[in-house]
Amino acid sequence: VLGAKRGEELLGDQIYYSYQAVMIANGRWFADPFVDGRFAADHAPLTALLLAPVSWSDDNPFLAQRLLMAVYGMLVVVGVGLLARWLFGRRIALVAAAVAAIYANLWINDGLLMSETFAAAGVVAVLLAVYVYDLRRSTWSAVAIGVALGLAGLARAELLLLGPLVVVPLTLIVHDPTAWSTRLRHLAAAAGVCVLVLAPWVVRNQVRFE
Repeated sequence: VLGAKRGEELLGDQIYYSYQAVMIANGRWFADPFVDGRFAADHAPLTALLLAPVSWSDDNPFLAQRLLMAVYGMLVVVGVGLLARWLFGRRIALVAAAVAAIYANLWINDGLLMSETFAAAGVVAVLLAVYVYDLRRSTWSAVAIGVALGLAGLARAELLLLGPLVVVPLTLIVHDPTAWSTRLRHLAAAAGVCVLVLAPWVVRNQVRFE
């Protein structure tokens, strides 16, 4: 960020995320960055929301935003390490974290004010929650899946497809000895919590826009 992105101009969707974060930081929640007096929901809200803490300056918030994005990218690396630690142990976790740290398709996003870093974090969170659930098969671990899935969807809406593609087969898997009533309760818990996490954004949009 400091070496190559310090003075780089914003392009494409970076402009939207950056300036909407400025709007949020100054108390104009999800106002349209380009049209005064209007509001916008062109993109899922998590990226602009998480950039807002360093977006007080109207003139040049870009460097601070990029540095904060690099911190979030570092947390993705930590998440990959934690996931590998859960699955395989400490040595493999260190290898996985090292690979994640140097993998260009991850770190290249840390200099961009885009949603990809948060999408990666959402995928890691969902995977970790899924593996915890697969081991414990409890209602609380199903709730954790719902929270992770909802937050991932607030980063990139298409990540909600992990629900039908991963969570439904996982909770209703055939060889699981858990009773069907318990499986359905776990699926309902994950889905219900996911809906609750998404509800403030969805309800706001339904009220705000035609």
